[in-house]
Amino acid sequence: MGREIKHVPLDFDHPLNEVWPGYINEHWKECPACKGRGTTNAMEYLAEVTRTLVWHIDQLKGQDHQDIIELTTGLCGRSPSGGLFGHDSLDEMKARYAIVKAAGLDEDWGECPVCNGEGDDPECHEAYTAWEKTEPPSGDGLQVWETVSEGSPVSPVFANEDTLVQWLVGEGYSEPAARSFATHEWAPTGTYDGSHYYKDIESCAHS
Repeated sequence: MGREIKHVPLDFDHPLNEVWPGYINEHWKECPACKGRGTTNAMEYLAEVTRTLVWHIDQLKGQDHQDIIELTTGLCGRSPSGGLFGHDSLDEMKARYAIVKAAGLDEDWGECPVCNGEGDDPECHEAYTAWEKTEPPSGDGLQVWETVSEGSPVSPVFANEDTLVQWLVGEGYSEPAARSFATHEWAPTGTYDGSHYYKDIESCAHS
């Protein structure tokens, strides 16, 4: 999961691993037609086909492997990244829309006609889009939050950078990664350098 440091009051006591209420849009309700996907069943079927095509190119060997790389590169607009699956989810989306375009269909083909691709119930859409999130109170303390969900605290509140780093090292992260994270105050979900995957904060020592 991605991580970031928030500056909160030293006595901030929101429960760990519980989403901050100010980040929860209570107006959201899924579209009854597409169940929140924003797409038709036809688009979901096409997505399944393209995922199989661009994520598993290593299943073909020899010349067949090279041929499929040429095909997926043309569809995705770039060659495979060399990661765990070949192409990534962005490439898969590009492949889908390349097929839609090649078929001579409109760009909005495959969007749910009820919610126009938004995924939320049209009856609640206005209130949902008007909502604005509220940040936790600010202060002198330092706290680690995860950013994969709406956002929740995952550490105690620390009075300074050194105690934060000590806690991170105690959690299993290397000191260089902990120091870098404390400086930049943000870490991605993970990074892959072509031979090794580094999870969230540890990736800060290898960026």
